[in-house]
Amino acid sequence: MSILGIVVALESEAGCLPWWRTSGGKDLGLPEGVRLKLSGIGADLAGSAALAQVSDGVGALLSLGTAAGLHPELAPGGVVLPQTILTCTGATFTTDPDWRDRVQVRLQDQMPVHPGPLIQSPSVLTGPADKSTLSRTSGAAAADMESAAVAAVAAEHHLPFLAIRVITDPVDAAVPVSALAAVDQFGRVQPWALIRSLAKHPQDILPLIRLGRHFQAAQSTLTAIARLVGPTFLAP
Repeated sequence: MSILGIVVALESEAGCLPWWRTSGGKDLGLPEGVRLKLSGIGADLAGSAALAQVSDGVGALLSLGTAAGLHPELAPGGVVLPQTILTCTGATFTTDPDWRDRVQVRLQDQMPVHPGPLIQSPSVLTGPADKSTLSRTSGAAAADMESAAVAAVAAEHHLPFLAIRVITDPVDAAVPVSALAAVDQFGRVQPWALIRSLAKHPQDILPLIRLGRHFQAAQSTLTAIARLVGPTFLAP
């Protein structure tokens, strides 16, 4: 079996992997045959992380994390295992069918799995109107900012690619301003930035609490997926 390279944007997403720990910026406890890169938010950072994985000699790439729901049936914690990844420019990438089938078989008795498509968003989708428009124009089930960039690197280097995404905010949910202002590029909360933003936008308090609950549901699902499929995610 080849070495699996996992690209994860947020520290809290990586923390859902039961075998992943860090100390002093170094990965600890990763099993043999698995490499993980914490990229940060956005396509450019994810693409750079994927290229670093290729330089490290991985033989397959996995984009793992959360996504915004575009399909009305996808609630917080819902799983998207897309067959295709759509980019902002209209390009399409296909996930490895055999790999996807193996993961789906392992998960389908434990949780519903949606086949996608997954579309790239250049920025965070903050409101229901943005999500509804993107859903209508693309036909996608969910959106994230990183998977297309990882898929592009995999295609360029002829590597098997898979994306596993779990819904945080469903199509009818808004992401409050304070949620964006209070986190760094790795999704870590900056307390003083949060306080300052809430002072300006006190109406964000209840939506923030709701978003926090949604993210907890997504984290629980990511942890369950990791335990069900194992550290290699059944990679080729």
